[in-house]
Amino acid sequence: MSFDYSHLEFSRPAKHVKTINVEPVPQRIFDGMARYEDAARGYNLLNFERSVRDKAGELTPTQLFVTHRPPDAQVLQVYRLPADPSSTEFQRITYFDVGAGRTIPAFLPIIGEDWRGVWRAGGAIMAMDADGNEMFQLWYVHS
Repeated sequence: MSFDYSHLEFSRPAKHVKTINVEPVPQRIFDGMARYEDAARGYNLLNFERSVRDKAGELTPTQLFVTHRPPDAQVLQVYRLPADPSSTEFQRITYFDVGAGRTIPAFLPIIGEDWRGVWRAGGAIMAMDADGNEMFQLWYVHS
């Protein structure tokens, strides 16, 4: 059985929605949603990196790792923040731009070490799914 839709008027109220005989959504609706979208882009604590002595013997500061979705990205990104409340330094670590729904539930910093006379840089291991499929894999992030 087939249907003839040629008499219907198609409209696109949003980029990815196709409707039949529905008026376009007014811009004021999209504008009003912006404040809720910003609220959904909050910060979530992933982990922290404790203070240790580096290769030169200097004490490294304790740092926090958080996820946040910046306005220019569709997926969460990982940021490093000093644990010192007076600091305003905010360093972005990841720059994912592919797909939607990426989730980073775990992030474990790795401290650089001198192993058998060879210096190995630190970094982090994180668990992340690809494009929201909830099949988590481990990823290594270089420091």
